Amino acid sequence: MKKIIVLASVVIGLGCVSQLVEQSIDKEAVKHRVTTHLHESEDKEDEAFIDFTH
Repeated sequence: MKKIIVLASVVIGLGCVSQLVEQSIDKEAVKHRVTTHLHESEDKEDEAFIDFTH
C-alpha cells in the first residue's frame, strides 16, 4: 500500500511541477526563437539523410 501512495505522490508532484514550468515559460519568446532560428532547409543533401520509411 505504501508503494501505491508513493507512486501517486510522485505522479501528482510531477504534474504540479509540469504545470508550474508551463506557466513560467514566456510563450512569445519561444515563438520568436522558433520562427527566427528554425527554418526549412533548401539543401537537397539534407533530404538524403532523412528517412521517413520507419
